[in-house]
Amino acid sequence: MKKRTLGYVCGVVGISLLSLNAGLPTAAAAVTKTTDGHVAYVEGDLELVGSDLPDDLDFGSHTIQYDTDKTYYATDSGTDNENASASDLTTGAVKVIDGRSAASKGWSVTVQQTAQFNDGTNDLASAELAAYGDPTSVPVSGSTDFTSGKLTLIPGQEKKVMGATATETGSVGKGTTTLNLTHFTLDVPGASAKSVGTYDSEIVWTVSATPAT
Repeated sequence: MKKRTLGYVCGVVGISLLSLNAGLPTAAAAVTKTTDGHVAYVEGDLELVGSDLPDDLDFGSHTIQYDTDKTYYATDSGTDNENASASDLTTGAVKVIDGRSAASKGWSVTVQQTAQFNDGTNDLASAELAAYGDPTSVPVSGSTDFTSGKLTLIPGQEKKVMGATATETGSVGKGTTTLNLTHFTLDVPGASAKSVGTYDSEIVWTVSATPAT
């Protein structure tokens, strides 16, 4: 008799627990929201910053002589032109900005003296114009015509200043690359025929999308 009573009580307890569990609220399903982010780019340009290059190279005014070879330094004032330490030596910078996409790799900067210094009739024979800078100071690896920090110009010939190859790594050649030019000289042989007047020449700097080698 006692066993049956115990079994009956246990059965009642079990039913009560099941009923209590069934009455609990069901957890709501999770709700999600996706937010998308966007950024866009358009193709940039390859440019040479002309404002960083000098507009003029003034090698001064000199008395005609034939006995001594002369080296003249371009100065902003056009004076003190035989002084390598003149306070106002004309300087400049070859600055390239490459804002093109990563797929567009490489560029080249060249310079050309279009013709010999001329007074409108005659050339200043064998006069030699040069620019000075340190091409090892820039990260790009293209070849250059600088020799020991000096770039000698030959009238009518294009000279390599600096350039980025198509195999530069990382961001080398992208953004801004600057080669500082510390001074400019003009060497004039004493024996060169000279006339009273002004001799002029033109120098053209060019950047192209052709990868340097």
